Amino acid sequence: MNSLDRIMNCRLTIAEWIGAALLLAVPYGVAGVLWSFWHLDQLTALTFVRSTMTWPILLFGNGCIS
Repeated sequence: MNSLDRIMNCRLTIAEWIGAALLLAVPYGVAGVLWSFWHLDQLTALTFVRSTMTWPILLFGNGCIS
């Protein structure tokens, strides 16, 4: 329980929160762009950004953005 208390009592600065968000967002964005380029035949220019952001739904739902 001592190690859990140490983790929960950790204080982060705004810069650390931004850095953590970027560490999570960059791989998600790269995977989305790669998925969108891989499925260009299904996409139009307007749906490229939407498919980049929602690639997990499209991947696991086997769907197509209209």
